[in-house]
Amino acid sequence: MVKVLGELSLPQQDPGGNQQQLNRSREQGPEVAEEGEMSSSSCTNPPFMSLQSFYGTLSENLRNIPDVHKKFLYKCFCKLDRRFYITGFSPHTKVTIINNILLAAVFYKQKCFLFDLELDRRSADLSLTLIICTPNIQEEGQRQEDPSFTLQRMNVAENMVPHNCFGSDYQLLSLDNIDDNKREKWQLLLEKRKNRGATAGVFKDDTLIQVFHKEKPDYKTKQILNDLAVHYEELLLIEIQQYLVMLTQEEKNEGQESRMEILIYIPSSPCIKREKDNITPCFFLLIQKANQWKEQFKFLNFAICVGFTEYWGPLSPNVLNNVSDSVILSTNSVFWPYIGSICFKLNWNKFKNKISKMLKEKKFQKIQNLDKNLRTCNEKLRNLTQSEFEFRQHLNDGNKIISSIFSENDHICKALCNVWEEEVNNQRLEIIKDKVIKDFNNMFANIFLRQQNLFFRNDNLEFCIIPNQQQPK
Repeated sequence: MVKVLGELSLPQQDPGGNQQQLNRSREQGPEVAEEGEMSSSSCTNPPFMSLQSFYGTLSENLRNIPDVHKKFLYKCFCKLDRRFYITGFSPHTKVTIINNILLAAVFYKQKCFLFDLELDRRSADLSLTLIICTPNIQEEGQRQEDPSFTLQRMNVAENMVPHNCFGSDYQLLSLDNIDDNKREKWQLLLEKRKNRGATAGVFKDDTLIQVFHKEKPDYKTKQILNDLAVHYEELLLIEIQQYLVMLTQEEKNEGQESRMEILIYIPSSPCIKREKDNITPCFFLLIQKANQWKEQFKFLNFAICVGFTEYWGPLSPNVLNNVSDSVILSTNSVFWPYIGSICFKLNWNKFKNKISKMLKEKKFQKIQNLDKNLRTCNEKLRNLTQSEFEFRQHLNDGNKIISSIFSENDHICKALCNVWEEEVNNQRLEIIKDKVIKDFNNMFANIFLRQQNLFFRNDNLEFCIIPNQQQPK
């Protein structure tokens, strides 16, 4: 039986008294390292080794990776602190597209996780190369110019990264497949959630002794746009740590040893990429806190479980903007399975703006009854955009409407049909790219969350997906 003792509503100010806002990238998409940013000439560190010298740090089992991957890694390493091979990588993620290959590199301590997806191949295989950075011990007689570190490729089990899994469902723990005691705790905590924001609960043995809340911020306020982005997890972890310090002192005074479990619910899974590389992504903050608290507070048993509803990944909405239409529409591309299967509504305002721009041309200004016919045409097209249809039906129905109204003026009829066809195709491409980005982000986040114990040797942190339909209304 789970009991409830205390509840705490978090203040909107940080411990230093400064107003902090939650990360708007959760609403608007994370920022991405554009290809131009990856230039080695933009390095602020002292000059890094040459590309050929960098290749010399690769162990034999890494030398067979494609040159595109090597150059991407080199540009990433070029921006690192020069003592990274001793201090370890600061947690951060880089994303780029080179030669139609989507590359994402995640750095943490001595490990680099290099994901790649070939956009112009229909197989849609997401590949993972796990790289370990090992410092070289300077021995007597060793040449000064010898590399200070070696990069080695570690074996990755096939089941870590499922192949051909775009659009598939590779779920984590959920309320359906956890034990009854844990499910009862989650249900109790979620009933106390306020305003659809984030919440956390501290359970001592099976009793809920404290609850924390963070409300969803108003991302439309101008103040948000100017403030440093702060995520739910960062604010909750500060407050939870302060509470655990107090709780540990109380238990020490009473001579008790208890089982302690912390449940944290956030709307989206913890981020693995932040706007700036010097801000630790929340996924790694949780790993760090889980390890730190286990050692610091010496509870009899200690665990953290993080629940969420939506996956959050490293790709921003504009990451595929420079991928050509020919690649997206190719039967051999990763996009092809999405092309024939989508039904979608259209954005009428985009059509209206293009039509208005077109009609400003002199050749259309003297057409008889144009305004009256255009109003009729616009109304019918606007109604059509509200229906979900497949691409070809949108095209045909729109062209029929235009042709029936402007049958006596072939010039305006062709011009409007061209605008209609162009915009329908543009919007279809946008939707396809959005779906691919969403599926990549889901799969990317899923791999990290499912494998975090194996990747980071952390057995007191787990993740649980909690769909909206399983939450109290």
